[in-house]
Amino acid sequence: MPNKKSPPSELEKRTRAFKRIFIILLAITIVISTNVFLFSKLENDSQSITGDQVVNYTATMVALHNTPTDCWIIVDGVAYDITRYIDKGTHTGGRSSLEAACGKDVSTGFNNSHSDRARQELIPYRLGSIQ
Repeated sequence: MPNKKSPPSELEKRTRAFKRIFIILLAITIVISTNVFLFSKLENDSQSITGDQVVNYTATMVALHNTPTDCWIIVDGVAYDITRYIDKGTHTGGRSSLEAACGKDVSTGFNNSHSDRARQELIPYRLGSIQ
């Protein structure tokens, strides 16, 4: 007589259902974890240099970046690469005033003619501290 399989018991049905749910939840957890990791990596990569990642620059290093296509400035002991800002063309004082500042410490002029908002706009362009 052939060996006929008996229908699964209620416990076996629940066990199979539990296994399916567990596998689905595990897959969802892996996908979410991977996305969180990737997005946090992207966010960290796009932030300006801060904390333990601070790189120290010298005024001589900044002075080498003195053209509109490679423009660094110093404001209050911090180096900024404002090349992309120049390209945006949104400076209310005009492009020429920014180009004249390339490679220089512009702390006095900046502090005398800019608001706290302007200082906040500099943050994404921060390179690091001046030694």
